[in-house]
Amino acid sequence: GGNENPENPNENPEQPQPVEVFENGYLVVNVNKDNVLSVIQNTTKDTKLVLANDCYDILSDIRYGVADKDYNFILDLSNVTSMTEVPQYFFSMIPHNWDSIKGVILPNTITKICKGAFEDLKCITELTFNSNLISIEKIAFKGCVNLKTIKINSTNITIDNSAFEGCSNVEEVYT
Repeated sequence: GGNENPENPNENPEQPQPVEVFENGYLVVNVNKDNVLSVIQNTTKDTKLVLANDCYDILSDIRYGVADKDYNFILDLSNVTSMTEVPQYFFSMIPHNWDSIKGVILPNTITKICKGAFEDLKCITELTFNSNLISIEKIAFKGCVNLKTIKINSTNITIDNSAFEGCSNVEEVYT
């Protein structure tokens, strides 16, 4: 047969290639604890990482993994239901010149955003809080100078006076 490819006998021309799904210019990739770090390492595009709940154990590794890359990332933690709070200084401990995290989507299980959790994370432009959130502590978002939109879906929330200190560009707050 003249159509056969003897150099690559395992190649099956009828095998469909995985379809890449994009959302607002970001490649959407579902990841779990076993593959997330290699996906981050090998990415060649702006990527929205949709994390499985088992990624909870390695969130710090993920946070540092994406931070020094040449591509932008959105961290979708909505399936990470083991997470009930954003720990103190969790995102603020990333060196400020690493600005590849363009967005963070928190799970509905978050009830508290601890002190300084997102302090000086200049890449955050929009925040949406779920209905279970009851507390935003001191300086949680201090210095998030590019934050423009805040959506609060909670009616029973306590926000410290300094939570949004220095967020001078907030244009819209939805409640």
